[in-house]
This record gives sequence, structure tokens and C-alpha cells, in this order.
Amino acid sequence: DTEGGVHLGKFVAESKFADSPEEYRGLLERRDTEGVLRLLTNTEVERKVLERARLKAARYATDVTKGGCKLDPSLIVWLYRDMIIPLTKKVEVMYLYQRIGLVPPPEEEYMHICLGDTRSADVSPSADEP
Repeated sequence: DTEGGVHLGKFVAESKFADSPEEYRGLLERRDTEGVLRLLTNTEVERKVLERARLKAARYATDVTKGGCKLDPSLIVWLYRDMIIPLTKKVEVMYLYQRIGLVPPPEEEYMHICLGDTRSADVSPSADEP
């Protein structure tokens, strides 16, 4: 479910923090949220998530009786790109600040960055789409 996926952001953030604790701690203590988001973001993984979401939507939304899709797969890509991934990043940022005992900045200071990273991901229709 969507809520569970966003909640998993805490575990992802913890794992990434464990890999580079001093780097994260330095960015967080300097309140460099943009730097934290750069460190958290893996554009290639996000691109693959969007591609998988598009493929699954295309497969599962196929109307076998009439042909074609009951749901435009680009809507699911939009949901992931513009809602789920940015919300997950928000959870990760909040978690990391709280993890080291700091109050997270207001989301309006960094949500535009969360939104911006995924919008550049190219997820074009592929030949194997139904």
C-alpha cells in the first residue's frame, strides 16, 4: 500500500545514514537539507521505480474483453513521481533530523526539491507494453 511504502522511507533513510553517518550528520547539523536530499536521492533507482509502476499499470489495467487499457499508465507514473516519491523523501528528511535530535525544517523549505528530482526522470512507453 502507498502509506506503507512511504513509511518504509524511514528504514531506507536509516540504512543510508548507517553507510555515511558523518556525512549525513554534518549536513544535518549545518541544516543543509538540499545536501541531505542529494545524498538520499538515487535517480537511477527512482527511474526504475517509475518504469516498473508504468509497466504494472499497463499490464494490470488491460481490458481483455475490449482491448486497450482501463487506466492510463501515465497516471500511475504521475502518482509515484509527484506524490509517493516526494512524500517518501519528506519522511526520510524528517526522520534523519529527528534521529540526531534536531527539529526538521518546515516542509515548505524543501518540498520543491523533493518534487524536482523525480520530474526529470524519463519514463517513456516501451515496446512490451500491452
